[in-house]
Amino acid sequence: MNQTCDHKMIIACSALKSQLDKILDNLDHKVTVKYLEAGLHLRPQLLQKELSRTIKSASKNSQDIKVVYGKCCPDIDEVCNRYGARRTKIENCYELYLGDRYSSLIQEEPGTYFLDAFLATNFTELVIKQLAMDRNPKLKSMFFSHYKRLVYIDITGAGLTAEAKFVAEFLELPVKPITVDPQRLQLCLNKIL
Repeated sequence: MNQTCDHKMIIACSALKSQLDKILDNLDHKVTVKYLEAGLHLRPQLLQKELSRTIKSASKNSQDIKVVYGKCCPDIDEVCNRYGARRTKIENCYELYLGDRYSSLIQEEPGTYFLDAFLATNFTELVIKQLAMDRNPKLKSMFFSHYKRLVYIDITGAGLTAEAKFVAEFLELPVKPITVDPQRLQLCLNKIL
């Protein structure tokens, strides 16, 4: 479901919906938000096509388009620039939550798999089934054997969820939970709003 309003437009990944809606509900100015399906990340060319179509359509009604995505598809900055949209300057969505800690965690262990509550909750649908690991279990090692640990990004402070534990067990990875400040996302949004 998209929020309705007058002039500003945000296009974002549906993986951010819960946190983004909380932030936008507390803003003084209204924005329209269009969420694209998180599953598009598994098909970057399709994500690029959908993002381009959505930005082009939005540009007919708004001169102020913000794109809350990392470098999730080819030529994302070119797509945004073509229609005058501004994108958050991040590598991926996890950097929205972790900031500079993201790079530190990668330097500490390049084989880090990042997981947040959204991905943990939807892991079976978005990862196992989409990558056909439910039909061919051998694919799991092909896709995930290079990972050495799982970093669980705890945005709510609730701790490690049952879903996150399931993913860690499925991937056979030790878990490093990290609690992050939910305001970090708001700081990134403030830079583009």
